[in-house]
Order: sequence, then C-alpha cells, then structure tokens
Amino acid sequence: MKKILVLALLGLIFISCGSEGKLPFKGSGFGGPQNNHEAKLGKIIKNTPIVLVHGLFCSSSLWQPFREYFLKKGYTSHEIFAIDYTDSQNVFENEMKDLSKFIKNVRKYTGSEKIILVGHSKGGILIRIYIQMTAGKNITHAITFASPNKGTPKSRSHYTRPGSRFLKSLNSTLFGVKHLCFAAETDRYFPGSYRNYAYINGAKNVLIPGTTHLNIINSKKAYDIMIEFIKE
Repeated sequence: MKKILVLALLGLIFISCGSEGKLPFKGSGFGGPQNNHEAKLGKIIKNTPIVLVHGLFCSSSLWQPFREYFLKKGYTSHEIFAIDYTDSQNVFENEMKDLSKFIKNVRKYTGSEKIILVGHSKGGILIRIYIQMTAGKNITHAITFASPNKGTPKSRSHYTRPGSRFLKSLNSTLFGVKHLCFAAETDRYFPGSYRNYAYINGAKNVLIPGTTHLNIINSKKAYDIMIEFIKE
C-alpha cells in the first residue's frame, strides 16, 4: 500500500506559489504570534487547532489570507498553523514524515488532542492519506480545496487517474472524520465536471462559483462555509 501511495503522489500535476513564515516550535511554516500585538494577547486556545497543508511547489504563504480571515472570526494566532516541507524535491515519503511530526508538535504546543486538517490541491490528498494511516484518530474535520479526490486525467501516473485502485482505497472510508470538499468552477488542472475529481461520497461537497484552482483558497464564501461546517 505504501508503494502505491508514493507512486500516486508522484503523478500529480500542480502549480507553484511563494515564501514562508515562522513557528513557535522547531519546523518550517507559520503558527503562533506574528507580531507584538498578537504576542501581548497571550497564549489563548479556545478553538480546535487548524493545520493547513499546501500543494506541490507551494508554501505556507498561500494560507495568509485564510489566517487573517479566521483571526477576524474569533480564532487566535495560537490556533492556526501551516506547514512548509523540509524537502524541496517534493518526495512524498519525506512530506508525510514532515506532516506527521508537524501535527505532533501542534498537539504538544496547543495541548489539544483534536485537530482540524485543511489541504489545498495535493495537500488535500496528503491530509486524507494521514487520516487513512491513523484511522482518523483525533481528527475532527478534513477540508479539501480543489483536490483531485477522484483523480485527474492529467495525471502522469495511472494511480491518480479516475478509477485507480489507489483512489478507490482512499475513498473507501472516511474513518468517521467529517469531510468538506470544495471544487473550483474553473480548474484547468482538472478538466471536465468538477464532480468527477473533487467530490467524495459521504462528504459535504460544495462548488465555489467564480474560482480557479489557485484563487479558491482566497474565497471568503468558502471560509464562511467552513466556519459553519467545523461547528458541526
């Protein structure tokens, strides 16, 4: 199964983004106070911490609009974290090691066993594999933005094409974790109906009008839907 997972991720086609932030523990990405004002507020944790996972060739900077919006909605700087991978070559096994360690550090820092996972593009596949590897333990919600949950015909690997054994395994159970899947209205990386790549049976599936593969991550409509979803 591990070989299938590795090969599957190697075949995904995604896009690139920009820089990094900082963390209150050893690692790459952002989380915790980012300025003196936030630091003076103290370590306040009242919501389930959110871990944000970017896609291929992207970085944690992708999630800054998300962070700013959720801070305005009552979250604190100690409750939102975004990972940057240590491996610039995007080797899948190294990314999964980074993600597992990152989540462990977030739990230790926040004192919260429960975590919400959010992934964009390939990041959505990574968080779902993490859920599969842990049988969903201590993950309350999983949210994917423009992720190829049912594959894409543009994949260079047959493992991540529609109907592959890998994806059938990944989609066979949600392990009791509540899933929300956002699809972009226009997504050149996933041609055809958005239902054929982004949606998962048993999940809450939502199309965000007027969005593309990348700018869907800045959608306030998606943010509002997610805020209501994680209250469930």
